Amino acid sequence: MLLHILGAGSVGSLIAANLRASNALHDIRLIVRTPLQVKELAAIKPSPSWSQADVPGRASTTAQVDEAAEDEPAEATIIVEQSGVTSDYAGLQIEYAGPSSESAARATQSSGSLGPAWTAQLNALRRTIRHTRDDWISSLIVTTKAQYTAEAIYPLRSRLSAYSTIVFLQNGMGILDEINTSLFPDPEDRPSYIVGTLTHGIWRKPSQGRAYRHIVWAAQGELQFGVLPSNPVREVMQVKVNNPALDPTIETAVVPDHLTVTEPDADSLEKTVKALLECQALQPRLNRLATSQMLQLQKLAVNCVINSLTAIFDVRNGRLPDSEQFDGLASDICDELSSVLAADFATRGDVAVEFQTMQEYDRARFPPLHRLAGPTLLANVQLIALQTRKNVSSTLADIRNVSETTEIDYMNGYIAKLGRRHGIPTPVNDMMVRLVKTQLDLRRVATARRQAKAARQASSRRSSSDSV
Repeated sequence: MLLHILGAGSVGSLIAANLRASNALHDIRLIVRTPLQVKELAAIKPSPSWSQADVPGRASTTAQVDEAAEDEPAEATIIVEQSGVTSDYAGLQIEYAGPSSESAARATQSSGSLGPAWTAQLNALRRTIRHTRDDWISSLIVTTKAQYTAEAIYPLRSRLSAYSTIVFLQNGMGILDEINTSLFPDPEDRPSYIVGTLTHGIWRKPSQGRAYRHIVWAAQGELQFGVLPSNPVREVMQVKVNNPALDPTIETAVVPDHLTVTEPDADSLEKTVKALLECQALQPRLNRLATSQMLQLQKLAVNCVINSLTAIFDVRNGRLPDSEQFDGLASDICDELSSVLAADFATRGDVAVEFQTMQEYDRARFPPLHRLAGPTLLANVQLIALQTRKNVSSTLADIRNVSETTEIDYMNGYIAKLGRRHGIPTPVNDMMVRLVKTQLDLRRVATARRQAKAARQASSRRSSSDSV
């Protein structure tokens, strides 16, 4: 089976490595969107004839390209380090999809930062990297950050159909609504969706010029997911009665046999689920959609607290409980989230989650001890903060890297948006969004000032040298 992975960061690399380890017969293709990602992943090293000046960030004196490299297919190698032991997973295909129009300027800037020699090598790589823009995509695993998802899938839209399967493994909520509205407005044309949560602790080591991706698998977790078959796939499923994959009110467990279809061209969902379940090291579990949605919302609470606060205060996860103010802040965030979700479930009959009709309870409150009640969410957040104490949250990483944007609009921003829809104030979550965005703005300004100062100093040194 050919599995495409969109997003070759830490999560995408972990998924690719485990798919390769679980079944050597799978063809795994990493879709990259910028020249810099190509350079980081392609297992083709510079020719020995290239000078030290040819490495990125240095002035180049030559732009030669190793002719042998032009005849070799470009492939990716991923190194996974776990408890000090490394394993390498080679032979992963690379597809250079190129940037969408929205990110063309960003990609051009990244390409320029590679240096002339590496840019010349990229031109050679483009001739060997698989360009299959017209190929149908059967299975697409999306691990890009939430804010880039629609933009990243857009160039692939023509290669996806209602018989394709898209797996979403991301932080935040509201992504599916955005994808459906912008890319798949016709319900009959939407692919099957697999919605999952990944709780493994992973981080990426800097490439430092290496022609492979090196990730550290720091903590064990789980991969849990549920399925949402497309309308055409539903029509050709063999099991039509008492099938929990089709009827969310059925509380029996979903198994791959529930996804068996009568048409061979419609078996992408079943094959993708089986491929994920083969990755035993990830502790995979196929759930009812209701269970997967519940897990997503519990993780949303964790992200709303930990990601926002670590980004604002520039600390690792484990530092948050050191403050006496942490429990109060976390409780306020969780209480607002719980109230908003309760109101949302009360008005949306299509939400396949326990207590989806809330008439017997207060409209803005879950019953005591419910998994989405404020105190329950808070207890889970406190536990996760300690379990992941050494982690740098993805939002803090965006701040430190001075990224273009962060996931905050799909975390606290998602809760604030739902609150406005239902007339429920969310002042704490509103403030988290504003503070994270302010932190990013301040980092961006500080970085620009440092770069301007460095440029002035370099210009001054050149002027002094010329005068001598």
